[in-house]
Amino acid sequence: MGLLLMYDLRLNSMFLALGVWFVMLLPVPTLAEGSSAIFAEVNGVKLMQVEYDSALHVASRERFFHAEVDEAALYKLRLDVAQQLIDRQIILQRAKSLALEVDASDVSAGVDAELKRYRLAALKDEQVVRLKKLVLIDVRERLLLDQVKQQVKQSVVITESQVREFYRHNLDKFTTPEQVRVSVILLNVAPSSLPPVWKAAQEEAERLRARLLSGADFVALASIHSSDSSSGQGGDLGFVHKGMLSKEAQSAVDGLNVGELSPAVVLLQGVSLFKLVDKRAAKVNIFEDVATRAESLLRRDMEQVSWGAYLQVLRDEADVTIHDKRIIGLM
Repeated sequence: MGLLLMYDLRLNSMFLALGVWFVMLLPVPTLAEGSSAIFAEVNGVKLMQVEYDSALHVASRERFFHAEVDEAALYKLRLDVAQQLIDRQIILQRAKSLALEVDASDVSAGVDAELKRYRLAALKDEQVVRLKKLVLIDVRERLLLDQVKQQVKQSVVITESQVREFYRHNLDKFTTPEQVRVSVILLNVAPSSLPPVWKAAQEEAERLRARLLSGADFVALASIHSSDSSSGQGGDLGFVHKGMLSKEAQSAVDGLNVGELSPAVVLLQGVSLFKLVDKRAAKVNIFEDVATRAESLLRRDMEQVSWGAYLQVLRDEADVTIHDKRIIGLM
């Protein structure tokens, strides 16, 4: 069985272990083979068809909502859900072989946090009992899964030379982007305002722009006329980089040289004038200033690679038989 999807332990806690619970609450049209049918066997442990079908149903709702889904996307979803269910069982079996245990207080805290997501008062007593049992199982298993992954992550050793090499090959990650210091005058207009109101704001912006081009002080006019929260600072937004301004504002600022004033710009909040006050060129930070971040990024990457390799070994060693005809031949 190939590596189809990197296993992520941050799956929705109700996604896999509580599949049967969803059968109690949601119409699941795929339960054609009955709740006693077996979906797959993993090293002799049976995974029930109802668990797979329920997980597939929930995943479909989360990923596609009510949109039309083509067959290729549905096949991929089936594969993803099948792989996640099988991976979960493989890793739980490894946790058992390692004799890992979970802390009772961690389990209790996890159960309490999970149950807060539900309106228990709206459920029948037997449903509440069933839900609590399933949540308990799910929380305990997730903690075991985390322990296995943590053991693999802790085995990763990183040297300073590796960090320096990572830094040299990824300078873009350690570059402070170009920054510009911008000031703004915003003439606020409610989005629902009629066209005459927007037109009046644009005309006012043009009058203010003419005054500024004639030598009027931007700080003074911003303090009087701007509706932006920066008006108290004379319209000064400080230094910003791309991604911090709206698309329209960024487009207006991009065409300016230091000291220049933009044309009137229509934004969602109203009509604005921008002034480019200063500019800082992009700068590659020296290694010593970003060493901690470089090590953190490298560790993240190495841990992902290590976990992927570890999981693939578990997959290769596992004896997996899939009985669901929709999956046979796909995996």
